[in-house]
Amino acid sequence: MEVFARENAVIDHYKIQNKGRNSALVTSNFFYQDTSSKLTSNIITLNGGFTKNLVDVNIHGTGSRSDHNGLYLVDSNQHVDSQIFIDHRSEACESNQLYKGILDDQARAVFSGKVLVRRMAQQTRANQNNHNILLTDDARTNTQPHLEIYADDVKCSHGATVGQLDPEAMFYMRSRGLGERTARQMMMIAFASEVVQKISIEALRDRIHHLVEKRLKGELSICDQCVLHCNSKEPTSFNIDLSKL
Repeated sequence: MEVFARENAVIDHYKIQNKGRNSALVTSNFFYQDTSSKLTSNIITLNGGFTKNLVDVNIHGTGSRSDHNGLYLVDSNQHVDSQIFIDHRSEACESNQLYKGILDDQARAVFSGKVLVRRMAQQTRANQNNHNILLTDDARTNTQPHLEIYADDVKCSHGATVGQLDPEAMFYMRSRGLGERTARQMMMIAFASEVVQKISIEALRDRIHHLVEKRLKGELSICDQCVLHCNSKEPTSFNIDLSKL
């Protein structure tokens, strides 16, 4: 997919991935940003055998902003790989990355985020964060936030965390009468909500929040987003507005 955001353009991009455990999915997303353009990209991975998301951003116009949010929930032997490259080529631009993951069983995750600030890109602001929760000793994540800066008037930061659910928070919730399973689910939902809340379309935000809750409760299947309704006896119909073609 290629997106060219011209001067003053505003782009909201959403990618929701909920595939079968034997699937392999590789997506490439290229974004070009002109002067004063604003881009927000959200990639939510709920299920999938092997998933790789490649994001390449070229910030070419002054005064542009680029926000990239990601959430991945994986278990069993699932693998998700997030590769983000943001190239700052103009001055007074801003980019933000927030990717969060929850891994269970023997799941694997990779995050590789790189921000390149070229010499002409003075007054750049760039933030990059990747946070992960490992629910088992066998889950693994490899995270590599990376900054490459050639300008001297910039404000850039990056960070990564890998850990387990907070035992003190768990104790507090258990002491208030919550069962262990409920407490774990509430903590995971709260962790994921930071990314979900960045979705600007209210109906879509509510829908994704519902799917994330079902996923963390172990209730989500790939049929939740399918329009075919294979088990229904009613005929399937698709409404097409021919005026849009």
